[in-house]
Amino acid sequence: CRRAADDLTLLRYLLSNRGSVSSAGEALLKALKWRESHSTLVSAARACADELDSSPLLEYIKPSDLKVIDDCLKAGFCGCTEKPSGYPLYVIQSGQSKLRELMGVVPVESVALWLTWRNEIGFWRCDAASRKTGFLVRSEE
Repeated sequence: CRRAADDLTLLRYLLSNRGSVSSAGEALLKALKWRESHSTLVSAARACADELDSSPLLEYIKPSDLKVIDDCLKAGFCGCTEKPSGYPLYVIQSGQSKLRELMGVVPVESVALWLTWRNEIGFWRCDAASRKTGFLVRSEE
């Protein structure tokens, strides 16, 4: 676990779990396992310049289902916060989304993976900003 997670990553998980070492360790191990089994998605998320390009998910989600998800869920990163400064801002436009249509057609697991993909992009954007600025940048819960 230590090889796969540096001090910044360990700190991020510890803070996200309110200082509980056991909870942070459990969450980190779960994330590392997921990232290992979805390594192509993780690589794409780290390099992602345009989160609206869902093509990396085609390895995991049927093309027809992915099109429905992309068409029905209206969400994306839209800059950074001013206070605190530099946090990626992700907005889900629930009023513009077609949730009933989406959930009636696409398996829940595919929607969950799509949302996890977007979360992974945010994680790596926070990580990159933290390393660039020297300040911890993370998503707020």
